Amino acid sequence: MSTADTCDCAHIDSDTKARLAGVLQAMGLFISDAIRRLMLCTADQLRLPFAVKAPDAASRSAMADLEAGRSSRLDSAESLRWPQNWRNHRNPETEVLLCVSQSC
Repeated sequence: MSTADTCDCAHIDSDTKARLAGVLQAMGLFISDAIRRLMLCTADQLRLPFAVKAPDAASRSAMADLEAGRSSRLDSAESLRWPQNWRNHRNPETEVLLCVSQSC
């Protein structure tokens, strides 16, 4: 194993960092250890050690519309929910609202 001769930085919110540090501490690791292992594993295996799914055609189209400014603003987060007549088919325990931020 070669000696570390470079440094990279990961941007993460302080709450996640604190939670991660606690989990890793219980394993006897530091955050830098986990990042180093991720980088080594990815470089050695030529892939990430977890699944990353590419967006489907509908998602790519929606992202292109957003980037081109062809989007409309919703009145509320409630507007993202399934239509009222679908309530009998929904499972509130598995319903998730996903927000994606492009800032880093």
